[in-house]
Amino acid sequence: MNKNKLTLFTVFFIFLAAFSSYAASGSITFSDPSVTLGNEVNVSMKIKSEDGALSRADIGISYDVNALEFISGTDAEGGSGSIHIQGASNGAGTGTLSYNLRFRALAAGSTPVRISSQQVFDTNEAQVNITHEGSSAVKIVTEAMASNDASLQSLDVSPGTLSPGFSQNIMNYSITVGTDVGELQMNPVPSNSSAVISVDGNGNLAMGENHVIITVTAPDGSTKNQYDLRVIKQEGGPSAANSGNNETTNEGVKLSGKAKNITIMNPGMDVEIPEGFVGSNIDIDGHQVKGWIWKTDTDHQYCIFYGMNDAGDLEFYRYDLGEKTLQRYFKDPVGEDIQQKANDYSDLIDKYDSLVSRYNFQFILSCILGTTSLLLALFLIIHFITKKKGKNETGQVSLSNNSFQERTTSAERIRSDHSERNYEPKTWAEEFNQTKSFDRGMMNEPGNSSEAISSRSMRRSERDMNNADDLNTDKRMMEEIKRQEADRQEASRLARDLEELGVEEL
Repeated sequence: MNKNKLTLFTVFFIFLAAFSSYAASGSITFSDPSVTLGNEVNVSMKIKSEDGALSRADIGISYDVNALEFISGTDAEGGSGSIHIQGASNGAGTGTLSYNLRFRALAAGSTPVRISSQQVFDTNEAQVNITHEGSSAVKIVTEAMASNDASLQSLDVSPGTLSPGFSQNIMNYSITVGTDVGELQMNPVPSNSSAVISVDGNGNLAMGENHVIITVTAPDGSTKNQYDLRVIKQEGGPSAANSGNNETTNEGVKLSGKAKNITIMNPGMDVEIPEGFVGSNIDIDGHQVKGWIWKTDTDHQYCIFYGMNDAGDLEFYRYDLGEKTLQRYFKDPVGEDIQQKANDYSDLIDKYDSLVSRYNFQFILSCILGTTSLLLALFLIIHFITKKKGKNETGQVSLSNNSFQERTTSAERIRSDHSERNYEPKTWAEEFNQTKSFDRGMMNEPGNSSEAISSRSMRRSERDMNNADDLNTDKRMMEEIKRQEADRQEASRLARDLEELGVEEL
């Protein structure tokens, strides 16, 4: 019984260990921000799990104290190169935990923010298996390294028309609007995409003169330009109701581009070439320059190259080899969307394959454990039945031995009775001949009447019949003794067989 209990407990713990091995998995990712020396920068960290909801995290973070100074963070405390994050203020009970760490940039260059230790728990307080530990690369630049371009590339306003017409170097404009205009509809576009734009004064325009200020802050964080729009609100000015209903004319409108000078440069090692392009030598106005063409095109009409504009900005430009026109390179939003969907599809396929692999492994393991349990249960049943059958056969052998002993005792008692009577069995013929001789002798003796002789003969006959019955009884007893001897030998043989099979007697 103890062996059976031990076996059942072993099977239970095997199942428990098998299914506990499928803990939730997750990943930790970071942002890679850029910051100007001396300014503050935010590093975001996210913990994601596709298998279930997360409850909390215990994360250790390390950083370079010579490059960064820790200021504050979500559920975080620390300094001197290490930060301890404990808790889950943002995202507890969901599949994503979010944390923000704020630093001050102390030295130019690229500096890492890494994980030194981690423990993540799901809502069942089971530890999550982190399959990917990311890190952050914080890029710190000086003002000299950052662009100081604080100009606008274009400025569209409605209703009304700017006077004079827009130019990057003109900072003051005038515009007249009607009495129903509460604010201007504007679309200011910076020359450098990393510049920051803010607008003040464009709301609740009063009758008369108003000033709308557009401030452009360059990527270096210190260079700024302000564009001042003097807005005159008066009777008869352009109405807001008509600003969006102007008739559109396509035919006859002439377009002209502003002349610009771009100096072709060699991209540095850290410059990423746009995806889908391959390097090629391109002839531009008789000069062989290094550029890139679309790798799937056979008739190349366009190319891109790396250049610097008059403001010192470095970026890629797209050049029309046929019309000899130039514009800044930008990614095709449709192609980028298709590429993103393709990447998402690839990630989905990988995730599906991973889930199928895990399911197949779990299914195989479950089959193995189920088969093992079934065989173990079958073995226990067979062992129980065999042991019970052995006990029954042993009991039958004991009963046969008892019966044999009783019959043997009875036979011995009969032999003893015959011995005491000194009776020796004779055949029927011998008894008959003896009786005839006796009767003949009795008839020859004088004084014996026929009645007396007849009476003696009848008594002799009765005695002979009794002796014949005793003889038959002795024969039956001898046969019984032989049969009991055979039973005893069979019982002994059966006992030896059971002993060889290892069955214990009850």
